[in-house]
Amino acid sequence: MKLSSFTASFHEYEYSLEYYHGKDVLHEGSLLKIDPSYSWERINRKIRNKIRQAQKQDIGIRRVTGTAKDIANFRTIWFDPDDETLPVQLSDDEVMYLAYANGELIGGLILTPSTPNTLYMHNLGGNEFAKRHNVPALLLWHAVEDLVGTRWQYIDVGVSFRPTLYNFFKNWKVDSYPIIFSPPFIRPDIRLTPFTGRDIVRFNNDTPKQADEIIAQYFGDTYTILPRAISCLQVVLKYLGIGKSDSVAVYKTFAGNEYISGCVRTPIKQHGTMVREIDDSTKAVVVIHEFGIPYENLRELKKRCEEKNIPLIEDCAWSYGSELADGTRIGSVGDYAIYSLPKILPVQYGSVLVGLQVSDEDNWQNYQLLDFYKREIVQKALVEHLPRLESYNLQRRKNWQTLSEWFVRDGFTEIGTLGKKVYPGAYIVKVPEYEDIFSRYEMFGVETGRYYPDEALFLPVHQSLAQNELAYMYGVFRGKLNLCSNYQRGGKK
Repeated sequence: MKLSSFTASFHEYEYSLEYYHGKDVLHEGSLLKIDPSYSWERINRKIRNKIRQAQKQDIGIRRVTGTAKDIANFRTIWFDPDDETLPVQLSDDEVMYLAYANGELIGGLILTPSTPNTLYMHNLGGNEFAKRHNVPALLLWHAVEDLVGTRWQYIDVGVSFRPTLYNFFKNWKVDSYPIIFSPPFIRPDIRLTPFTGRDIVRFNNDTPKQADEIIAQYFGDTYTILPRAISCLQVVLKYLGIGKSDSVAVYKTFAGNEYISGCVRTPIKQHGTMVREIDDSTKAVVVIHEFGIPYENLRELKKRCEEKNIPLIEDCAWSYGSELADGTRIGSVGDYAIYSLPKILPVQYGSVLVGLQVSDEDNWQNYQLLDFYKREIVQKALVEHLPRLESYNLQRRKNWQTLSEWFVRDGFTEIGTLGKKVYPGAYIVKVPEYEDIFSRYEMFGVETGRYYPDEALFLPVHQSLAQNELAYMYGVFRGKLNLCSNYQRGGKK
């Protein structure tokens, strides 16, 4: 999605000792809603007075298409007639207004898309007469009234690190968004999983006596703790005797997306063939509850498996406790269930395979996945964290909703819905130039993932995140879109 004809005028920052640009702190941008009744009550009283005063003047405002002539005319009243950031002409999605008094051009406003439903106030200016009579304020308010009923929901008035200019922007603010432009020198480490250095556990052979009882409350009496979730699938496929002539059918929450993670694909292909529908050679079915969002046709799939005597394996790697619309908990329908503990709890490793209890001897002889010390550490961590799981899950929902409010308000499409008792493992959203934004997040110290082939990213929502970290994540994204992000004193770098 090409957002603006202005983007070609800006370049990524390069660190320079000759020019300090800063802009590496989390800031707040100002939004003006294209809803006159909503915004009028919320803009600063001084701005309302300026608009009223300007409305008493004989000022004519025309919307123009932004032709080369329109831009040339605008340059005559712009503070820098040679401004290189102005294009030759505007694109179809951009909006331009010109103000006249007694037939003379006195002011202008250029708005250009920064998100699918938001226009960025790229240029607002006027000559001395216009400034004395508050014409810039009138132009901006005219846009609010004129754009009602269009696809545009907001005007992004902007953000500035100059106090005087930022105070002007804040006077127009009716809503806001977090934003950061350049990577801080000391970057945070925000990961998709909740584990941090504080959660490192040393082995001391003191697993609580009640460990088995506590773990059984959540996973039942028949389970095996293994080093990784991929190990669980590896074990259950081998246990079921899947061979090269057998197929394993894979179903997933978002059926329209064909991508299957290597953590599922690799073990299946080591044993047999992966298919996307049950066929005559199918000997097992894997259903992936993607990022904790339930596969809603689980009951129907289970019935089909029972009719054909095919075991059903539920991949619950990203969530514990999510429920279908009918209240059925994922992981309770299949013959086996797989949980990846680092994706759910602040632990460094470990997984739980439900439905199969593998003895140490069997594990050592047939699966070579026995790690006694690691298992003891995982058991100790489970005793500590499982009783807190309900609060962890509720926090994940809140974090998902926080990101959703920002992304959806700005017109971006999220993947997946948050049902009444769904506890997500990540927030998935379609974004423009997703490869570049993936790299940008990496530069800013945020771990994300690419969700192929939907040109989407998935972002952390785990329970260890603070509100400021969520704001930082959205701010990193928003800083890519704002067209002032790479502007420097003296013009274009």
